[in-house]
Amino acid sequence: MKLSRKKLRQLIRESIEQFHTPKIFMHVTAYTGCGKTTTMLKLKDEYPQYEFKDLDDFGDSASKELGWSLDWQSKDWSQEKQDQRDQTANKQIYQFVQNSLKPVVFFGIHHDAFEGQQPSEGFLFRAQHKIILDIPPEVCAERKFNRDRKRASVQPDGTIYFGGVTITDKPWQKPGISLDDPQIIAAIKQEFYISVLDFMDEVAQFGYQPVDEIGIRTILTQGIHDPYANASLE
Repeated sequence: MKLSRKKLRQLIRESIEQFHTPKIFMHVTAYTGCGKTTTMLKLKDEYPQYEFKDLDDFGDSASKELGWSLDWQSKDWSQEKQDQRDQTANKQIYQFVQNSLKPVVFFGIHHDAFEGQQPSEGFLFRAQHKIILDIPPEVCAERKFNRDRKRASVQPDGTIYFGGVTITDKPWQKPGISLDDPQIIAAIKQEFYISVLDFMDEVAQFGYQPVDEIGIRTILTQGIHDPYANASLE
């Protein structure tokens, strides 16, 4: 079959884009404290044929680009500033994928759907493999509590800021509560547990499937033969 000049140019352009634009092979997400970064660092050394990246790095880099401190969210948060930070981070993510010479594996949370709302532009990409790290919710809750306890704080009205999570308007919250109180500790862990379950339900709507570390290794090992199939930037 003879190709028209227009069709030939299209095929050449698609071939060039396919060669120069690595697709996102895998995105692994999980609620904060579930062990995403620890898992990524182990896999990064074992699978050098992929480009691994923690999505939190883009958030920090975006804050620096905007001239903000890394902890700006705990001091001067607004939806407008959050949107500005997310847009800057998304541009950096896109550039990273464009410039990468290997199939990309992202670890981290990268969406901002809330209470049933659809995700905004913060959810820019789809991956060939969309995975939520399969860790028991109670383990995630325990890990987050232990990891962030030292930098947690209680406001005069009883509001608790705990490692990026704000807990407020709970029946057990009141002025003067202590983070050393066993009942308060149990209540905070319960809040984290519920949040993990909500998060799992949320990402399931986007097609994410629970896979443990062994399953992720299997996909990375077997999937390298076709790293570009069905994966692209939005």
